[in-house]
Amino acid sequence: MLRSINLAETTQHQSNLLHQGFKLGWYLMFFRHLMAVTAHHK
Repeated sequence: MLRSINLAETTQHQSNLLHQGFKLGWYLMFFRHLMAVTAHHK
């Protein structure tokens, strides 16, 4: 019982990390695109 609860918590934690990593990657991509557009307009 305790083992399955720990597994569920671990899975939830990994899911949160994955979601945060995805958001971070999206922001990074958006920022790079923004910088490229800004550099292009100068």
